[in-house]
Amino acid sequence: MTARLVEGLSEQERQQLFGWGTNIFGTEGFNLQWRKKKSWHILVYDVASQLVSHVGVAGETVSVGQRVIHVGGIGGVVTIPSAQNKGYARTALQQAKSFMCDRLGVEFGMLFCLDRLVPFYQRLGWQRVQDSVYISEVGLAARARFRLYRTTCRQDTFALECDDSSLPKPNLANGNGGCAKPAVVSN
Repeated sequence: MTARLVEGLSEQERQQLFGWGTNIFGTEGFNLQWRKKKSWHILVYDVASQLVSHVGVAGETVSVGQRVIHVGGIGGVVTIPSAQNKGYARTALQQAKSFMCDRLGVEFGMLFCLDRLVPFYQRLGWQRVQDSVYISEVGLAARARFRLYRTTCRQDTFALECDDSSLPKPNLANGNGGCAKPAVVSN
């Protein structure tokens, strides 16, 4: 198994990774629109050099209370059906975390997750952000439809969960998020 970091996907790579089914992410009915942003891709190949898995990574700037932090957003996690349950996605996510933490210098990795995938991400150490998350576009805020999970890159960073339930809930503005005031420091 080998992993490779690339800045773009060829049409052939897109077809191999995403062309094997309909609604492979289970989000088609939600009418989501993704912003255009600089992104990287972790591609994983099996021992026969066949492309089998993918994780997309994008750097994001988010607001947590009065603090602005740099996070790595994860998306497009996929493994072709014949290669599932063999550790390829785990390898891709481990490589993505290393890239986000070491090369992008982010404090956290973040991803939105469907309920059916929660056990997978929890086994890999991703932790659920307990507070509600709101996403706003053009000034209109809506509660996120998916659970937000995070992984920490540095020991000296603070938690995303709010330390006081009486505070306003987190606000994700233009894809940004966090607590209404700086949160408790993680030890």
